[in-house]
Amino acid sequence: MPSNFKDITILRTKLHRPQVTNDIISRVDLLDRLNEGRSKPLTLVTAPTGYGKSTLISSWLESSKFKSAWISVDKDNNDFSVFLNYFFTAIRSIFPQLLTNTEKIVNTRDLPDVEKIAEIILNDLAEIDHFFNLILDDFHHITDSSINKFMQSFLRHPALSMHLIIISRKDPNLPLYELRAGNKVNELRIRDLRFSQQETALFFERIYRSTIDPGVLQLIDKNIEGWAAGLRLLVTAVQRLEEVEKNVVLLDTNKLFSINGFIKQFLDSQSAESQDFLLKSSGFRKILCAVV
Repeated sequence: MPSNFKDITILRTKLHRPQVTNDIISRVDLLDRLNEGRSKPLTLVTAPTGYGKSTLISSWLESSKFKSAWISVDKDNNDFSVFLNYFFTAIRSIFPQLLTNTEKIVNTRDLPDVEKIAEIILNDLAEIDHFFNLILDDFHHITDSSINKFMQSFLRHPALSMHLIIISRKDPNLPLYELRAGNKVNELRIRDLRFSQQETALFFERIYRSTIDPGVLQLIDKNIEGWAAGLRLLVTAVQRLEEVEKNVVLLDTNKLFSINGFIKQFLDSQSAESQDFLLKSSGFRKILCAVV
């Protein structure tokens, strides 16, 4: 296990936010909710795979006037020393002259108590007079007790200059009931991230340059339930809008169609936990159960 800052290599590409493609749908209501939630210390975006969590936050940041730091968390960050160094490096990338006391900590071989570390970082952040966002993407990889304790301490007396955004497939180990009671958390969940019928219609119109039949749109909404990855897989599988309309009718009658291979490929790339969710509760459950 790494013992200090000099033992740890920072993969700089993990500090880059995902690029937003030209064909994404601007989700005005969700962007407004993110803007309104800036006054709270924490925004929590929680949903299983394929609901566009990272894309939403990345597109929101594109229109933000505030500085932002991004960390794409993976299993290698599930170590307090590693996590702390990424945490420090991400913030230092936008405020290179600050966090001097934090720098001293991460360069020591024997780290202080977790709560003491949180206190030192918070005091450093108190010197920052520019509001900024820190995004921790894929936070579901974090199970380390020291990291969870650090985050809990960090949010107990949050820095006024920083808005923390956690993106995760499941709820993090944080005192959410206390945060909700104190009006300190802005939450977006599956029900919020699902595409509405209007957004789905706009998505197909942008892809196929044509208006989708209202009846077919209702069938898509019924079967895919606003799952962004499902919509993307559907348009990947078929080249013309007419084929979409035909295949969606087959889907509604439980017949398999050409998207099966894409669904299976998508499933194979997911963890067992994500596959279990998709099989049980996805809008594509009819097809998923047939191809696994």
